[in-house]
Amino acid sequence: MTTASPHTIPRRTFLALARGRGGADAVAVLRAGQLSKRRLLLSAVRRAAEARRPDEAREVRLAETYEEFERIRQRSREQWESVLLQPYLDLWAADCLRRLHADEAPAQNQDQAPDQDQAPDQHQHQHPDRSEDTDRDRLRGLAGFLRPTGHVVRLEAAGHRLVLRIDDRGPYRHAHGEPVPGPLGEDELRAWRELLAEAWRLLAERHPWYAEAVGAGVSTLVPLRPPPDGTAVSSAVRRGYGAIGVSLPSGPQPLALALVHEFLHIQLGALLDLVPLHGPDSGARYHAPWRPDPRPAGALLQGTYAHLGVSDFWRRESGPLAAEQYAHWRGRTLEAADTLLESGELTEDGREFVIELRRAVCDR
Repeated sequence: MTTASPHTIPRRTFLALARGRGGADAVAVLRAGQLSKRRLLLSAVRRAAEARRPDEAREVRLAETYEEFERIRQRSREQWESVLLQPYLDLWAADCLRRLHADEAPAQNQDQAPDQDQAPDQHQHQHPDRSEDTDRDRLRGLAGFLRPTGHVVRLEAAGHRLVLRIDDRGPYRHAHGEPVPGPLGEDELRAWRELLAEAWRLLAERHPWYAEAVGAGVSTLVPLRPPPDGTAVSSAVRRGYGAIGVSLPSGPQPLALALVHEFLHIQLGALLDLVPLHGPDSGARYHAPWRPDPRPAGALLQGTYAHLGVSDFWRRESGPLAAEQYAHWRGRTLEAADTLLESGELTEDGREFVIELRRAVCDR
């Protein structure tokens, strides 16, 4: 579990991703990157735990858990990849490494740095509050990824499949930055299944390119509790590839839109793991047309990419509301793209990405 090959993204795939049209093929490239990243993180956790907390590692039988991972790999590559891609395995490993290296000066890398540049447009995602966990508790958490809890939903419409797990009791649900309800009752679960089926049919029939990508890239849905005013909320987590959090909306259209919006956050986060699109946070803040507070360049890029999908979604919907929403979000996405291009904070690849993103918005 220690070697990983370098990953390259063909330019054609890179530009397709910038347009929000990468499809399942682009997701497969990003998925391979996530698999390599998680293999390296697991190896790093094991080395650090056995060197720095050997008693705790022995007590929680950490070596045996790693051996079980290896047995799964030898038995079924598909099952092993499914386990390795449990969304919050990345977050768990980062938490462990922060704790195990807490006596050192913070390292300037993704494993130690705050997840600020993934923070989407509505709220910043926090790490779950696990402050009372001991090192033993955190290391023991690895075994939980071998036996995920939740409810599996399988959907098919217009030739597109979606298989996801409704996670209503996992320990990392709070990473989505919103209150989460307790385990779903039968009626609540039925409501989710029915609305997901309707939303998936809408996506598959009206937005097949997004259905293809969402079906390949989203594996987990975390129900969120909406605020007292009933406003719908949704989120993705920088270290939660494949998971979206969403409150139960009023109908299939807002749920389909949330799937697109949050998937694009997930997709860009996975791309950023392979290709730097902006430099380190310079301290400068920029106007985001969908938020009252100015944002760092990385967060503005995230919001701009997600709203590429929002405007594109409304373009394909019908009725006065859709026309109004399309014009509204198209204009704001172009404004944000221009801000990014003028910021001076994008890498060469980042400029190419945003130029292509802007071109896609103009062409639609």
